[in-house]
Amino acid sequence: MNNLSGRHLLLFASGQLDSIGGIQRSYQILTDYLIRRGWRITLYGFAKSLPTVPDPTHLAAPLSKEVKVEILPSSIRNSEIFNYIIERVSSLKPDVALVVNSSPRAIPFLSVAHSLDMPLVYSMRGAPEFCLRYLWPCRKVFDLPFKLADAVHLLMPSYQSTLTTKERNKVTTIPSQIEPAKSFSSPELPNADGRYKVIYSGRLSFEKQLHYLIEAFTILANDFPEWDLQIIGNGPLENKLKIQAQESGLGKRVEWLSADNTEAMYELYPQAHLKVLPSEYEGCPMALREAMAHGLPVIAFDTCSGSNEIIEHGVDGLLATAKSPMDGLSNAMRSLMSDPMRRVEMGKRGVEKAACYLPEPINQKWEQLLLFAIDNKRKRPLNAPEENEDKLLEKLAIEGTFASTMVFEKDKYLYKKHREEFLTVYGHRLFDDRYYLETYLDVKVSGQDPLLHYLSEGWRLGCNPSPEFDTRRYQTLYMKGESLCPLVHFYTKGAFEGCFPPQADQLYYAKWPGRKPKTEYSIIDDLSLKLKAN
Repeated sequence: MNNLSGRHLLLFASGQLDSIGGIQRSYQILTDYLIRRGWRITLYGFAKSLPTVPDPTHLAAPLSKEVKVEILPSSIRNSEIFNYIIERVSSLKPDVALVVNSSPRAIPFLSVAHSLDMPLVYSMRGAPEFCLRYLWPCRKVFDLPFKLADAVHLLMPSYQSTLTTKERNKVTTIPSQIEPAKSFSSPELPNADGRYKVIYSGRLSFEKQLHYLIEAFTILANDFPEWDLQIIGNGPLENKLKIQAQESGLGKRVEWLSADNTEAMYELYPQAHLKVLPSEYEGCPMALREAMAHGLPVIAFDTCSGSNEIIEHGVDGLLATAKSPMDGLSNAMRSLMSDPMRRVEMGKRGVEKAACYLPEPINQKWEQLLLFAIDNKRKRPLNAPEENEDKLLEKLAIEGTFASTMVFEKDKYLYKKHREEFLTVYGHRLFDDRYYLETYLDVKVSGQDPLLHYLSEGWRLGCNPSPEFDTRRYQTLYMKGESLCPLVHFYTKGAFEGCFPPQADQLYYAKWPGRKPKTEYSIIDDLSLKLKAN
């Protein structure tokens, strides 16, 4: 491969650059490689505790001094990002822009690159299903980066299934890199204190499902008195999880740690005996592969994206059934905690598997992808987006509404058929389109209007329009066999006859406390909300 001296990469980085994580380490590994190859790199990103132009060696995952880093002000509003960036990069004329972001916050950076006609690579660093369900407001906005980019990066082969055939032609699958291990676990032998450790490392957030791990360990604790649970990381659920562990009677058998860098984690892995990652979703979990590199057997759920493509069940780890998560996880843990030689064999296979993720070949693939985007840019007529996609991208970027704008293709026949019902319900509190699209992902994937789906078929299937309205229960309580959409019944008759909306999903607000309404439901307040919406 020839030296590419003079090539200039403009990198828009997601993640907080003053905290450590898999994505920050991947910037470190890739940029070091590209600098050695002769590239120039300008990086824009976010950090809470760094100056606007920091010393790149002062980042949590330090970068080469040759990387030019600028931090976006923490006070910047969504509507200001586009103009702020474009003023600073319009004179740079980079050879290629790389937008690394799994959320709608990618939109202003994509729009900058598109407006300046730069070759563009879009990198989605999470599982697309997770990103679409929880991060992006609707399918049409989610699709924009894939349609507008000259090349697309995804972490795992199966993730292409979310995209259209045309978009798949631009996709390159590249896993994230891991550093090689320098020391290894002895999963069959106790530590010097005579004890064994189940280890978790990562963010303490809802998608990691750590409550299952604590519950499973509680079930097993009496049968395995020589084992402890070590949880390494931080996040929004830290206090809640600590309370759960305390109330479970585990006491000192659960250890809580924080590791600030890769070196710290690499000192902890060899002291562990089993790695468990109980996530609902992953991208290409670095913590899982790092554990394997150190000779640890691993356990994850069989439905967890990323994990279920890395682990070969029964060979280098176990995939617990998610159909019955508590039984599945506790049974898998029991199987390995009680069998030291099986842990050894799986650990050996894990070391072999982890060798596939070492930096050099992965960095080479990244460089090839960047060059592909430059070449693909020359074929712009073949990749040109539709005019309305250009306009939508620009609108979302300039207005700063990229995180909330919902755009749907309404079926004209269905809308005509249900127009009166649609207008009756639209704007009312008891239809929550965000809840509906997250809960019924197939509707979000299809790009359908969620309210139109509920009115035409969703209520017949028992779908709930919001956490505050249980469709089936309302029918049972108040409708006496009437063939009418229950929510329409409430707003046209029930609310004025003393009917009250039965709660549908108490767990939703536990998961998303910030979305919980500040007041109890009131039809008077709801009618006022409707008037404001109109």
